[in-house]
Amino acid sequence: MNVGRKLSTLVTISLIMVLVPVDTALVMLIFWLFRSNEYKDFLSIEGLSTMYKEFSLPESLLFIGLAGFLCGLIILGYAGVRRFLKNTDEER
Repeated sequence: MNVGRKLSTLVTISLIMVLVPVDTALVMLIFWLFRSNEYKDFLSIEGLSTMYKEFSLPESLLFIGLAGFLCGLIILGYAGVRRFLKNTDEER
């Protein structure tokens, strides 16, 4: 397997790692902007009560997405440097 093919695979993987968290964040932002306030009525000892139901994501999801994004950027940088070095070696 030649170096160019390996670098193309790395670039594809890193672009997926960069774009998936970005796309997920955009979808969640659109969902947050257009969702309606959710109130739920339920019976308690005191009688009928209304509770505001807020949608929230786990905090770990932010760190997982950020970690995947940063790993993708690092791999993309590595592939760019390797491709640059490969091209300079071919010119000699």
